[in-house]
Amino acid sequence: MYGTAKDATRRLLAEVCGTKQIPLAWGRVFLPYGNGEDRRRLIPSLVEVFQGRRPPFGVNASAYRDFLHADDVASGFVRLLLSGAEGSYNIASGRPMEIAEVVRVIANAANGDPRIVLDLSTERPDEPEILLGDNGKLKALGWQPMHSTAEMAASRELRC
Repeated sequence: MYGTAKDATRRLLAEVCGTKQIPLAWGRVFLPYGNGEDRRRLIPSLVEVFQGRRPPFGVNASAYRDFLHADDVASGFVRLLLSGAEGSYNIASGRPMEIAEVVRVIANAANGDPRIVLDLSTERPDEPEILLGDNGKLKALGWQPMHSTAEMAASRELRC
């Protein structure tokens, strides 16, 4: 329902903006992470597990997700605003990362054992195997993400 509501909002805004001849650029954000992120989301939750502040929980370890640092999300929106772009744009890294690798990166940053989470992992057939955004349209406007998912371990937000 969440996705349906977001798409309905986009379509409604497109209709209103089209009627008023106002340009509309819609950014679709893929899995941001960074300082201040809600602790109920995956990455902060894993950080708390490896800090010993939350019990371990299972994840869909074999799934791939398109994580993007919040700074890159912000710069994507700024690029859309300054370019005068119209239409829908994926604000995404374009590089999926296996959730098991995210667990290992966070565990390593905390000198923890990733098996405490990975051993609880289960496949979740109701979730897509891969969530990946094609950021080609945004890159064509001159945008480039500055953070890679490989830098995740060095991120100050993940230091435990």
